[in-house]
Amino acid sequence: MKSKKERIERVHAELETPVEVKITSSRGHDTMTVSAADAVETIRTQCEDKKKWLYMDGTHKNPFDITTDDVMEADDILLTNGLAGGSSN
Repeated sequence: MKSKKERIERVHAELETPVEVKITSSRGHDTMTVSAADAVETIRTQCEDKKKWLYMDGTHKNPFDITTDDVMEADDILLTNGLAGGSSN
């Protein structure tokens, strides 16, 4: 079990560590720098409400499986518009 000091340091890191999130749009992309905790919330909201897809370090991820540790360790976080597939026949 983690000590109280370790838990406090962890919460501090989640609130203070800046994370850059890129969100694609019709204008290109917007970049925002937020705390790790806010990044997780933003990612989940964008994916659920705006149907964005999450890529972290080039790999497609489920936004509801990521943690603050994941976003703090990622070098590149990108939210893209979803793609639709199908046949042209």
